[in-house]
Amino acid sequence: MTLRLVADAVFTVDADDTILAPGAVEVTDGLISWVGDPWTEPPGAGTEVRELGGLLMPGLVNCHGHSPMTLVRSAGDGLPLDRWLNESVWPREALLSDEDVYWGMTLGAAELLTNGTTTTCEQYRHPAPVAEAVLDAGIRAVYTPGIFE
Repeated sequence: MTLRLVADAVFTVDADDTILAPGAVEVTDGLISWVGDPWTEPPGAGTEVRELGGLLMPGLVNCHGHSPMTLVRSAGDGLPLDRWLNESVWPREALLSDEDVYWGMTLGAAELLTNGTTTTCEQYRHPAPVAEAVLDAGIRAVYTPGIFE
């Protein structure tokens, strides 16, 4: 099946940084199969067309994340870094279970995806629940354990 997504503008991110306004992207079997002007090339037979409006662009990439920390958001606001970590964040994180981390990562993934971020690089203790939440949420991720010296 082929799906044509039509938008007010498409950022192609090709070698020439082409912006099509309006633009369209066709997806066939989960892969981009065509990008172009929706008015000069009609869709093929059986192609579903969805008018999106707005901007269509590649997903964003978060290069450094600790998404399970959504659970400690706002704790210790305004403290200098060393006090924030030692007095607010690390004591709270020491109490987190694997299930807590799973739900924190799930919330973080939902926030990332809602805002156009499709890939994240995560560093956090509790690797198994982070990986499980990433898979369940359907976001792409690179995982690395935290390293402290």
